[in-house]
Amino acid sequence: MATAQALPLADGCCDAIVATFPSDYILSPVTHAELRRIVIPDGQLIVVLSGELRPSTPRRWAHRAALTLFYGRSSPRSPSAMDIEGFIGTVAREQTDHGWATILRARRSRTNAV
Repeated sequence: MATAQALPLADGCCDAIVATFPSDYILSPVTHAELRRIVIPDGQLIVVLSGELRPSTPRRWAHRAALTLFYGRSSPRSPSAMDIEGFIGTVAREQTDHGWATILRARRSRTNAV
């Protein structure tokens, strides 16, 4: 067991890192430094930031309507960049079989190799 800020892994040992629905640790500069340390140059970072199920049943439609009344309507976000030093990538809202997911797809820069 470890935290994202102190992973018990060797430098440059990972071809890819995947995180799903992370909390605020993913925004920490200490986490970013740890990701740069363990991901090889040109390696991948994939972060599923959020997900939304498509209403497909009357119950889910009613639930979605209640949430919209309570929280307000959210509009789909357009792709944007997420700044993690040493990684180049984009954040995009992608359709899935059952709804949508907001995903960061990034590649470790070769210029900032460990």
